[in-house]
Parts: sequence; C-alpha cells; structure tokens
Amino acid sequence: MPESRHLNPQQKRPAELQPFRRSAYPGSKPGQVTSVAPASRTQVIRDSAKEASKGVRRNTKSGGTQGMAVAPGTELGRIKQVALRTFGFKSVLWLRQQIELDRSILELDRSSFIKTWWEMATFFSPRSPRFLESDVNHGWIRNYQIVDDTAGICKDVLKAGMLAGMSSPTRQWFNLTTSDQKLMEQQSVKDWCYDTSAAIAAVFNKGNLYEELPQWYEDSAVFGTALIWMEESLKDTVRFRRLPVGSYSMHHDNEGNICKFYRAFMMTVTQLLDEFGQRDANGEITNWEHFSQAVRNAHDNHNEDYWFYVGHYIRPNKEYEPEAPGTRGAPFLEVYFERGQVNSSAPGVDTTNTGSEQWRFLRVRGIQQMPLMELIWQKTGEDDYGTEYPGMRSLGDVKQLQAQERKTSKGSELMINPALHGPMSLKTARVSLMPGDVTTYDQRGRDEGLRPIHEVNLNISMMENRSDRIRNRIREAWYYDLFLMMQAVDQQKEQPITATEVREKKEEKLLMLSPVLEKANRRGFAPLIQFAFRAMQRRGTIPELPAALKGKPLTVEFTSIFSQALKMLELESIKDFEADLMPLTQTFGPAILDNIDADELLRMRADKGNLPAHILKDEKVVAQVRAQRAKQQAQQAKMQQMQQAADVAKTAAAAPTDPNNPNALTEMMQQAKDQQVQPQV
Repeated sequence: MPESRHLNPQQKRPAELQPFRRSAYPGSKPGQVTSVAPASRTQVIRDSAKEASKGVRRNTKSGGTQGMAVAPGTELGRIKQVALRTFGFKSVLWLRQQIELDRSILELDRSSFIKTWWEMATFFSPRSPRFLESDVNHGWIRNYQIVDDTAGICKDVLKAGMLAGMSSPTRQWFNLTTSDQKLMEQQSVKDWCYDTSAAIAAVFNKGNLYEELPQWYEDSAVFGTALIWMEESLKDTVRFRRLPVGSYSMHHDNEGNICKFYRAFMMTVTQLLDEFGQRDANGEITNWEHFSQAVRNAHDNHNEDYWFYVGHYIRPNKEYEPEAPGTRGAPFLEVYFERGQVNSSAPGVDTTNTGSEQWRFLRVRGIQQMPLMELIWQKTGEDDYGTEYPGMRSLGDVKQLQAQERKTSKGSELMINPALHGPMSLKTARVSLMPGDVTTYDQRGRDEGLRPIHEVNLNISMMENRSDRIRNRIREAWYYDLFLMMQAVDQQKEQPITATEVREKKEEKLLMLSPVLEKANRRGFAPLIQFAFRAMQRRGTIPELPAALKGKPLTVEFTSIFSQALKMLELESIKDFEADLMPLTQTFGPAILDNIDADELLRMRADKGNLPAHILKDEKVVAQVRAQRAKQQAQQAKMQQMQQAADVAKTAAAAPTDPNNPNALTEMMQQAKDQQVQPQV
C-alpha cells in the first residue's frame, strides 16, 4: 500500500511543517510524500536524469512496454507517434521521465508556499486545501484552532459579495463587442453580439459555473491563488471544477500566462472508464490497452469504486504551427496518465504492476487554450503564486483574536469558578459548591471557610472593547464594509445617511478593490468566455456571424455591478457637465449650445450606463428618420402656405367692391387692369 500521511487533528500544529513534495523519482511509490530538505534545481535535474537513464536500460533489457502497450494500427499507436514527435524523445518512457522532471521542478518551486497555505487553512478555511491526493472523504474535524470565527464570517461575506458584484447569476455581466466603434454602430453587429452574449450566459446558467465561483473567490482571498478547471461537456457544453490549493503546481511565461501545469488527483474505476474509455454499440470498452491491468481486474470483478492515482500535465507544444492540422496546430499538449492504484492489496485489484505498467497514458492530445481560470490576488515579481491577500494581511489579527478570546474565557471562568483553599477539616467532609446547598464541618480558630486562592478582577468590558478593535481591523482587511455598507453605516453613525453618501462611500471602497477586479476579468473571465465560445462554435450553437464581423477580432466588455459602479465615476462627470449647461446658457446665450454634439453625448451616457446596445438606433437609421421628418415638415409648411393663400382669397371675395371704399380685392382688380391696359408707343 502506498505510503500516505495524514495530519493529526488533535495536534495543535501539524507534524510536518517543513516544505514537502511528492517523490520526484520514477521508482517511488504512487502517492508517496517525501519530506525533503531544500535542494537546488540543478541537483533535482541531475538526479532525475540519472534515474531516467537507469529506467530506460532496465526496461530495454527486460523487454518492457516502456510505459505504454501499443497494438499496431490502434488509436494508441497514433497517440504514441504524436507524443514522440511533440516531445522529441526516443521512446515513450522518455516522455514519462520528462513529465516527472517537470513535476519535480514545479513542486520544488511550490514547496515554500505549503507551510503558508497550511497556516492560512488552519485559521480561515480548514477544509479548502488538499496537500495529499489521497486526502479524499476524510471528515475529521480540522478547525480546532478557531475560537472566534470573525474571519470566517468576513470570508463568506466577501465571496458572496464578489459573486453578486462581479458575476451575478441573476443578470448578464458581460457583452461581446469589437474594438471598431464604427463597426459596432451597425445594427446587424449589435444584434449578433447581443444574441451571442445571451447564448453564452444561458450556457453558464445551465452548467455548474456559479457553484464553483464562490470557492474560487474564497481561495484567492484566503490563499492568494485560485484556479478553476474548464472542460467541455456533452450535456452542459462546458463544465467547471475548482481545484483545491495544494493539489496543483504551475509556471507562468514571460507575459504572466500559465504555461506549465501539473496536478495529482484520484479517480475511481467508473470515472476512469467514463472519461477515457471508448465504448461500442453494446456499451463494451474497446480500448483496454489504454488502462493498466489493475483497472481491468477491478472492472471484471465488479469493484468499480476502487480509487486510482491519476496525473494531469500540460505544457507548450514545441512543434506548434498555426493553422496546421492535428496536434501540430495546437499551442498546448495535454497528457492524462495512471500512476497506480491507491490500495494494491485490495481484493480484486491485486497485481504485480511494474513502474511502467502503472504509467499508462490515458490521453495525449493537443488543446488550443490553457483551460484554466486564474485569480491571483497580488503577487511579487516572477512569483507563480499569490503573496499578498486579505488572509495574509489579517493573519496577525486573527491569531491575536483567538488568543484574546481564550484569555477572556479563562478569566471569566476563574471569576465564576475560582480555585479555592480552606481548612484541613474540609478534606474529609462533603463539600458542595451548588447554590443553596449546605456544607458542615468543625470550625477551629479563625477559620473562614472556603476562599479563593487569589482574586480575579477581570474587566470584561475592556477585554471586549479590545476584541472589537481587532475584529474591526479584520473586517477592514476583508472589505466587509464594502459588501455590507448599510449595516456598517448603522453601526457607526447615528444620523440618517443619504443615498448619495452611500454611493460615494461604496465607490470609494470599490476603488481599493479595482486591481483585483481587473485581474479577475483579464485572467479569469476573458479565458472563460473564450473557452465557452469555442465549445459552442464546435457544436454549431453560435448565431451565424454577420459578414461585417468576419475576420474581425472580438473583445469582451464586462457589465457587472462592480464594473458599472466604476463606470459611474465617469458618468457622474457627464452629469455634472450637463448640470452646468443651464447656467452657461443663461450667461452666454443659447448660441453656446452649438458646441455640443447632443447625439454623441446621448450615446456616451448610454455606454457609461451599460444600457443594452440595441436600445439606441443605428446612426444611418436615425439619419433616415430625420430626413423623413424634415420632408414631412416641409410638406406641412407648404400646405400651411397654400391654406393661408386660400383663406386670404376667400376673405377678399367676400369683401365689398365699392370704388369709393377700396380694399384688398379692389386693389388686386385694379392692379390686374393696369397690367392688361398698357399704352402703345
């Protein structure tokens, strides 16, 4: 049975606080955890290469399968060729050794964070991390260090507030758009972006994204680093899995994107066959050569709930060529492989697997995108993991609060139930400290009965005030008053507060959180929407792309509550400008309004207010409406002129024609007569 060590819940501190990692060598037992002293990367590489060369010679002499059983003409044979060509090694065993080498380097760089993460888990979220892949279904109590759970309450408020403010399931918090503003003015482009965004949002609501996001926010705030795994699903299009801190290791490239990733976990036989098995029309597995004999034995003996260790590794594709067919056209290479069964002596799975037999490659394929949503609260320089986050900032206060509460409880207990001393005669007497009970004994001399050994005069009010100050510092570190603004205001201010004051306070607090929001959008939600878009595109569920958008890059605009609040800062300046227009008009006259482009001002207000794009008409449509309106107005003006002329003629016709009393009609008649009678020369 592979070695596995579990932390004793009764210990105040774990038995191994020094950095530890899984064994880096191919000959080690699956799941074995080895405590190591700090070692150099060069030494790790040298030792791993030495073991790799021994493994190649050993398997070559014994005629081993070199980590993969390959039948001619099978799909696995093609996978083998892809793996060999992509990784550039002489045999599949070299692929195995390269994975082990990268794993040892990744976990060595991660090892210094383990102790910090364990301490964070002890005081904030005891069950969140997973440092051992075999640590599954262990329900023993782990929160033995927590006396006052103020930090836990703040953690829950933060993750709920982040979910509601950044990615609320009750409203659409993103829109697809393009950087070409003139292109976005076309109605067909607006409609396509709106419909596609709504379709992606429907996929998110159908799947389990909103079940995993709260834990993602929590991990980022407690441990500084959080990852969500994305994968395609036949049922839900895309599925998500939050990866516990400690179960994975990673490296970033020069641009800050994840380039190498490794995680170790466990799967049952049923899960292995459902994920990596290929079935015929009768439901029978047809690719048993992908699995070890132990998996086959467990399946044949109906022991499909046994656990097996699985490794998952992603690295850049060294032979990547854009637009190339097959794996060569994928920027990343993904490998799943078996690492042995959890209990080698379990009935039905007993086998004498060699190291190469345990290393069965379940899947080797190319992928177009690193399928990870990453949220690092704040990191330093080239670090791969978060180094500054609410958990780290408040750790000292949280420890002090626990110690303070223990002392207060102890002092209260000493006041209520103090240590007593009394005469020797009470040693054999029945002594009762229950209210109303009587204790009798022979009094001698100046015996005063039972008395406290020392007086405890604990100022409970002072201790509570001190604890409250610590709690307030913890709440500030966790942005508690940002997410529960009204409750904080009620506690700190007796006078009523206006809606304007609430908005200004919230915007002020939100500015402090804006760097994290930007990272979540850029490193988390942008890859998420891109991954979902590609998955839906392969299934043909994306609306047909308009001709104007073909070959044009798309961007994502985030319209969450927090994004709107930040945009409101710009909208407030527009509103202030509009409020100043009236006094300026009264001072300088209406001609000053000629400087204002009313249409552009209206569109900017709609944009900053995050109104749906289809609310405003296309500019060409607006121009047509205005031209039609102008034409109608011209026709109405002409008809009014004709009506006025007819009214004048009618009035003139009804007037008398007495030459002695000229009027408009007699004047018109006289003018016409004068024009007809002209003197001849």
